[in-house]
Amino acid sequence: MEYMRKVKTATATEINEEIIKVFNISEADYSARTDDYTTTIFAYRMCWLRTELRKEGLIKSEKKGTWQLVE
Repeated sequence: MEYMRKVKTATATEINEEIIKVFNISEADYSARTDDYTTTIFAYRMCWLRTELRKEGLIKSEKKGTWQLVE
């Protein structure tokens, strides 16, 4: 959330990259694929996290592909 307060608006990719950096997530962990190989487990979980944060009214997406905190 600190990152989002600082940048105001970010893409899913930018958010994911920041999470990887802040939590020191290994390449093996962020590149592990789902069973059907359509995406990575990390990207899948981050997508669900953004969905839950949106449902809780903590973030919003006014423009496709970008996210921002709800003030």
